Amino acid sequence: MDKFGYKQHYIYLDKDCYLDVSQEVLVKRGLRIHFSRIQFRILERLAQDICRPVSSEEIITYAWGPHSLVSKDELYVYINRIRNRLEDNPKKPKYLLSVRGYGYILFQRVKDTDLLKKH
Repeated sequence: MDKFGYKQHYIYLDKDCYLDVSQEVLVKRGLRIHFSRIQFRILERLAQDICRPVSSEEIITYAWGPHSLVSKDELYVYINRIRNRLEDNPKKPKYLLSVRGYGYILFQRVKDTDLLKKH
């Protein structure tokens, strides 16, 4: 287990798109995409519960700390910045989706068994 509590250093979102947790970077089609520290912490929190909704409050507490005064509107701005880097079409996201009235969900579009077949 690493410093984030993950058993692996890579969290695959698709066959050619994964989070490298140890380097705090997204690798998409072989290109390394960097995020601000807060943006990566948001992604990291969503990845901890991949394919499950995470409340806006949980994300804010994780990314900014328990005594943060960050609003949901500010979180929304960060989510959109992440989508602009993560998604092929940020207007029609397939990885990072909103859960109306609750928060956000990060989808994994590939199964671990699919990755094993590839290698």
